[in-house]
Amino acid sequence: MRNNDFMSIFFRFLYSFFLAFMLLIQSFVWAQSQLGNSETGAEAMSVQWATEDITGAWETVSRVYLTLQEEETASPDFVAEVDALNTLLAQKRIIERFSSEVYNHFDSEVGGENIIYDRSADALFVYDTGDPVIYQFTFERYQNDFLDDGGHDSQWAHMETTSQEHVSILGFEIELIRYWDEKNNEENTAEAWYWVSPALPSWFYQLKGLGVSGYAVKQLNSVSIDGHQLGVNRETISIRPIDPTMLLRAPEDSFNVVLWEEVREEEMAERDARDISMPDRQGVAQENAEISVNRDDKAEVSLTKVERLQADFLEMLMISNPKVYEAVSVFQGGLARAEQAGKTFYINTQGERLFDHKIDTVLTAQQTGCYQLSPFDEGVIAHYLVARDQKMGLVDPRTGQWLIKADYDYLEKRPCQTLKAHKDGLVGLFTFEGEEMVPTKYQDVQSFGFQNFFAVQQGEKWGVYEGESHEMVIPAEFEQISYCGGCGIKPEYFYAKKDGYWGLVGFDGKLWLPFEYEFPQHSYMRGDQWVVNLQRDGQELLIHLGTGTHYFNKDYDDVLVLNDFMALKKGGRFALFNRDGQQLTDFELTGVYELDNYSGQNLYIEVVKEDKRAILDASGADV
Repeated sequence: MRNNDFMSIFFRFLYSFFLAFMLLIQSFVWAQSQLGNSETGAEAMSVQWATEDITGAWETVSRVYLTLQEEETASPDFVAEVDALNTLLAQKRIIERFSSEVYNHFDSEVGGENIIYDRSADALFVYDTGDPVIYQFTFERYQNDFLDDGGHDSQWAHMETTSQEHVSILGFEIELIRYWDEKNNEENTAEAWYWVSPALPSWFYQLKGLGVSGYAVKQLNSVSIDGHQLGVNRETISIRPIDPTMLLRAPEDSFNVVLWEEVREEEMAERDARDISMPDRQGVAQENAEISVNRDDKAEVSLTKVERLQADFLEMLMISNPKVYEAVSVFQGGLARAEQAGKTFYINTQGERLFDHKIDTVLTAQQTGCYQLSPFDEGVIAHYLVARDQKMGLVDPRTGQWLIKADYDYLEKRPCQTLKAHKDGLVGLFTFEGEEMVPTKYQDVQSFGFQNFFAVQQGEKWGVYEGESHEMVIPAEFEQISYCGGCGIKPEYFYAKKDGYWGLVGFDGKLWLPFEYEFPQHSYMRGDQWVVNLQRDGQELLIHLGTGTHYFNKDYDDVLVLNDFMALKKGGRFALFNRDGQQLTDFELTGVYELDNYSGQNLYIEVVKEDKRAILDASGADV
């Protein structure tokens, strides 16, 4: 992974590169720039369990991020790419559970690597989150087929181990291990660092051909990309003993487990048969399918179905399509990988070339709402973001059909199961199902998260596009637009800037507040009748939208908004107002206290007058 091809892929598909990089060097991550910084949050933590809690089984949670050395000399585009990737990785967590005999590795992000290994049974299960198939290996077969040159240890020219006296990370004593190579012609050095605890098991690193002397609570792999030294970082943020029954020795019965040995034999047979004519190869596939009919094992039965589909496909090609492929993999759903004239690509069951590379996986479901889906949620469907001829599209892998044809320069994953489509300098929006929400003809587009309205930029101005009618409902006449997309109660208006001043505009086009305010920053947004984040002539104020009343902060000792109630303090006393802007009390209260109010329930507030307390409802009545 330290060659120029790898570097060029990084710039074209940075996130895809990182995922692939993590799969190949799962044991190699932490940043060289951290060597001089030994006071991280993880190190400052101490052990949170007693000796009697130790069971011999452990769980660790790790985070992943990138660091860029000599950032001041890097190009702005490169720095922006790294920052964007770190934003995507901010919520990524890797969970490992292990004992002296069992190792589990879980990455719930779509495309993440998952491992279940029972050493005593020599049963290793590997699968990517979102993929329907789990492959089963033996330890020897996994190393022979997936480790180059005997494993990672042998790929480095030098190694040294130093003890880290008086250094403790998460309560464990640490040794530092460093691997490195000689500088290349570009004066770059590839190296890897491990902060390991000999007190924790580490036998499972042998899966990656690594012989470290303890569990790596911090890791680094430093690589050079286009002259920039980049650190891929992994940091353990928590360690705890667990009940050994939490360890998995095998996948759940609901998974489709395929024996890698049989897949490998099939691929080797395909290679040997490449010089055989198409009719002969079709016959071989059909014969293999017939032999597989007698197998009883669940995984083998799954292979039988695939082999039959493969045989039918080859027969169809022989009859209806003169195109000959040098190799075709088994079908998974509606897709198979084919090779022709030295190039590989994916085809559907009609023999049509679909795409060259899978870039990412997106998850969609029929349920409405804006939330992060998991591959394990009920009714979740995975679609593939793919690349073909340097363009991106969206494919349904179950049917092998396009949802969005590969006509776009870039399809960017956005919240609420949406894709931001970039083409010829313009953008639009699609759903993860491939439905067009906003056509790709605007300079920028943002979802309000309210009904089917979108903020779109035409030239230098912003307006509002309505997805149901497929037209602009408010013309592009604003310099800026802002909205409280995170409000529990979605406001029916948005903030808009015109001629240098801000106002509030309803989605029906009506003006809620005139353009005569300053809006210092997108904060303190609300969805009720109170507006607390505008200023007039630099003066902070509170506005009630229903009555239009303005309360300037400078006129009061304090201004409080408590759920839908509002309290003004003057002369050491409070006056209370309800959500309709109605004044409920004079300036006579010595205290007001917000109460928990739940959606659909009546609103209440606690008030204090001298030594007496009362609970008032929204009308001011004592309840």
